[in-house]
Amino acid sequence: MSESGAEQATKRFICGVCEGFYGKPWTLEQRQELFCRMQRFGMNTYLYAPKDDYKHRLYWRELYNQDEMDELKTLIESAKQRNVDFVYALSPGLDIVYSNSDDVNMLKMKLDQVKNLGCVHFALLFDDIEDELSNEDSNSYFSIAHAQCSLTNDMYHYLGKPELFLFCPTEYCTSRTVPDMAKSLYLQTIGGKLDPKIDFLWTGPRVVSRQITVESIKEVTEIVKRPVTIWDNLHANDYDQTRLYLGPYDGRPTELVGQLRGVLTNPNCEFEANFIAMHTLAQWSINSSSKFPASHDDNYMETEGFEDDGEDVAAEKPEKGSKYCPKKALVMAVTDWLPELYKMKKLSGGKPADLETQRGGKPDANHESASSSQMAAAASGENSRSPESKRRFDPLSVMDVVLLCDLFYLPYEHGPQASQLLQSARWLVSNFKLLADHPGRRFVSRGRIEWYDKAIHFHDCYANLSIVVDRFVNIPNRELLYEMYSYINDMRSNLALVNSYIKWHGIDKPEKEPFKTGEQEPWVHRGGLLAEFRRLLPIERGNDSGKSFDLGPQSYIIRLYLSTDKDEVYSVCMKTFDDRMDASDILGGYPQLAGDLVVGALLKSYAQHCFVIEDEMGLCGFAAVAPSASDYYRLFGDEWMPELRKKYKLTTDNKADAATDEPIHRLTLEDVTKRIDSTLPSVAEEILSRYPGFVQVCIVPGRVFSRSVTQTLSKVLGASGLTGFHTLIPIDSHAELEFYYSLGLTDVTESCAGLENWIVLAKSLDA
Repeated sequence: MSESGAEQATKRFICGVCEGFYGKPWTLEQRQELFCRMQRFGMNTYLYAPKDDYKHRLYWRELYNQDEMDELKTLIESAKQRNVDFVYALSPGLDIVYSNSDDVNMLKMKLDQVKNLGCVHFALLFDDIEDELSNEDSNSYFSIAHAQCSLTNDMYHYLGKPELFLFCPTEYCTSRTVPDMAKSLYLQTIGGKLDPKIDFLWTGPRVVSRQITVESIKEVTEIVKRPVTIWDNLHANDYDQTRLYLGPYDGRPTELVGQLRGVLTNPNCEFEANFIAMHTLAQWSINSSSKFPASHDDNYMETEGFEDDGEDVAAEKPEKGSKYCPKKALVMAVTDWLPELYKMKKLSGGKPADLETQRGGKPDANHESASSSQMAAAASGENSRSPESKRRFDPLSVMDVVLLCDLFYLPYEHGPQASQLLQSARWLVSNFKLLADHPGRRFVSRGRIEWYDKAIHFHDCYANLSIVVDRFVNIPNRELLYEMYSYINDMRSNLALVNSYIKWHGIDKPEKEPFKTGEQEPWVHRGGLLAEFRRLLPIERGNDSGKSFDLGPQSYIIRLYLSTDKDEVYSVCMKTFDDRMDASDILGGYPQLAGDLVVGALLKSYAQHCFVIEDEMGLCGFAAVAPSASDYYRLFGDEWMPELRKKYKLTTDNKADAATDEPIHRLTLEDVTKRIDSTLPSVAEEILSRYPGFVQVCIVPGRVFSRSVTQTLSKVLGASGLTGFHTLIPIDSHAELEFYYSLGLTDVTESCAGLENWIVLAKSLDA
């Protein structure tokens, strides 16, 4: 029998922190600081469940000694003083024999010991264990679910039916249900056998869930017959200690609050790094920022430094009482976090040696207190420094810290500024070819100029990050610094390598190469033995099947075109129609025109030879092939173009671009009209014989590596029986020419007489 709606409505929403990670448990002082922050944020529940506290899990039968009991009692009392419910959890599932009375009695003794210290809230956790009964229990219970329900119900009643008693199942997320959530006998048993007043922990679709939808919560709620409490691993980093998560609480609609019993965040192992995870969860739980302290109002700082691709979430001050928005919540949290960075706090367990910045400046950690202005003047010789050097000792601004958060955002996404930086680096590395001279090139490469502009911008962004890291190293909060320093400094070091590699290729290329084959310094190849084993996995290396290739954080697939892809393919055409630039502002009134001109005839008559390219964000390109170019030219001229002339009756009145000396776009409707009125040129028989196929390839700039696509695409086209292919582009399409060069095509125009306005590019597949 499930709990009534009236009873559920009287319970307050659980919002808090679960110390449930694998790794070094937090200290007494850190937990007391945690309770202070929770009270400040309006959070109400703390779940004590550190996996590597050996008396919590591995040696759960062992009672606490006097010192341990004193510390637990202090924690319980500290939580109570801060209006935080302290929930003590045990994880006996590794080796408990459910039918053994000695084990059951030992569990009662352990819980009694903690209850006598003043604890009134409890939890039993059965996560990350075997899902089969032991031989001893198989004669007493029908399944592991029956055994867990029996034990949990017994403990719940033995402890006097605590107001809050949590149960973590073995199938604690959708991906771990057998065979699936709807058919899981385990969950059905829990729903039917577990006391309805015991609360149920759930992590969502996965152990670390990217999104948790209202529909998925309604489904599990119906099965287990109670609202669930989310044990949220969004900010957990115990599974990958090379990562840190400083992004906002995201991927969970605020409508979930009405469907859930509560949310407990299981955050980073590094205590001081969890301010934002807690702060933004608290904002999310009330769908507002109205209950948060106003101390940051007078300290709000302007955006400076790193660009965010035109989307500056801090351009306006976050409004009190506004609906929850992850990006605004991040800025609000950082604004409240910034004063914490300038509180004098030494590393727990003793005084650490000072870290030095890469520029030789030493932060001062010996004063009892320090303000932002004092920190700016703390280093000796300030007046003799250059303005650039002084910038490195300025206090951190809100947007400095937002930049650091973007670099260490969330498990499934990078922050906006980090994504921009990564995309820029990928483009630069994948387009080194733009710096090379190509035989037969008839103009100064616009691609080369674009490459240099982006390389300089990347260097400026790296330089700004380096300044921010130096500022961070000088914060007085040494405990926070030492927990985060290795992550942040490692990021700067790796970006320095990438920046040097890019500069070596195009800006100040010396005789000595920065990376040679053979033995390297150990910091060049990270990960040691673990990395070597990871490279054996298919997710870590290229797959030579020609269907899917991994590119580290960015991957793509090439698959056959489906009729349902047409709108997205046409969208790609529009985004690249103006010499690989978006033509929407010119052709906005004709949304299908670009697609009709570029690929329409190929999709209509050769759909079985067309392929689409998808990355993590969706369809981003295509390759459309006509095995016989001769047939395609005939079809295009005799059938397709007459249809387009009837379909589009364009005027040439397009004065917008002509009004300026240097228009943003070269293309006009008059140009498009001329293309419709013209016909494709005659291509020499020699070309048709050697490169019999015709191809159109379009990829949205910056989405995938052209070079990697080339290798895959060549295999796909070669498998279709082609010995070679060619394409035609207008002679003034400079960026498009560079793009096809990057795909490995070469200029064979000289083999064709009478081509005044076109360039023929071709590639052989004989090899």
